[in-house]
Amino acid sequence: MQRDIKINIVYFMKLLKIAALCLISLSLASCSTRHIYSEPSSDTGNVASLTGTRSGGLFDWEDTSIHSIDSKEIIRIFNTGVNVTPGEHLVTISAKYNRGLLSSGVSQAVVDVQAHFAPGRSYLAKMTVIGSQIRAWIEDKNTGQISSSVGQSTWHKQINNTVYIHQTVRKRS
Repeated sequence: MQRDIKINIVYFMKLLKIAALCLISLSLASCSTRHIYSEPSSDTGNVASLTGTRSGGLFDWEDTSIHSIDSKEIIRIFNTGVNVTPGEHLVTISAKYNRGLLSSGVSQAVVDVQAHFAPGRSYLAKMTVIGSQIRAWIEDKNTGQISSSVGQSTWHKQINNTVYIHQTVRKRS
């Protein structure tokens, strides 16, 4: 009797290990569907660089970072630049702002813009806030010339003092 119990426990433990391995395998397989941006090498010199910006002070500030390029997510710990191949690209800009210590908190928008990049040039993601609208674009770092469409937020939703805003893409004029 005692031997049968030990065999059942061993059998149960083996089944538990197999089930755990199956769950781990499924969770890892679901991660493989993420599309991560593969940055081109800057060794050739035939790339453009794109960087976010931050302006303002401690409590009243605006910040942009690059969320994705051509629907491929940018993975960065800090707001550092990213290399881009020359030509047309769909760039998703993450734009955040805060309007002071006593404001309702950080507001955030994710804005898509269609941008043209020239080789060897440096570009900045910029933004402005007009009322409840957030506009974002990309401009040449040296000349200040806008090199993208201007994306604008079209709706927002406040959750836990953070405003999440979605937008539509406007054609470059």
